[in-house]
Amino acid sequence: MDILVTFRLYRIALTADIEKAFQMGSVNQDDRDVLRFVWVDNIKKDNPNILIYGYARVVFGLNSPFLLNATLKHHISKYQDVDPEFMTKMLNSLYVDDLNSGENCVCDAFSFYQKAKSITSDGGFNLRKWMSNSNELMDQINKSEDTASACESLVKVEDGTYFDYLLSQD
Repeated sequence: MDILVTFRLYRIALTADIEKAFQMGSVNQDDRDVLRFVWVDNIKKDNPNILIYGYARVVFGLNSPFLLNATLKHHISKYQDVDPEFMTKMLNSLYVDDLNSGENCVCDAFSFYQKAKSITSDGGFNLRKWMSNSNELMDQINKSEDTASACESLVKVEDGTYFDYLLSQD
């Protein structure tokens, strides 16, 4: 409730979503053994290979808003010394994988957008689906997002696999 009330105190509302937030948590290499599962390569074979895989990412059903929230707080808190006021506002504007914030002028709102995008990006999270009640702000954000998309298309980004091959049994 606090986030919704605080978010509406500003003249310019600003919201975003963290892309694939629950799929971004990787499992420590040493801990992947507890997330193993068995896979049959081809059930139509007379002697199919039994494969054992282990998840490299936190399994969606095992992930919770608590884990995501703790991860985001840990990452954002690293910047506390750089800009404590912004970091406090950022942390208080997050609800699960949504950002709900605002400012009283377009200039400050665009600055918040840039800082939030940069900080979450440093942690491997992409804030997207930006929305605002200000057309002027949305024009600035859309131009910035279009420029970023054009730059990203020049570089192939590997997002990794959701599971790693651990062991093959014949």
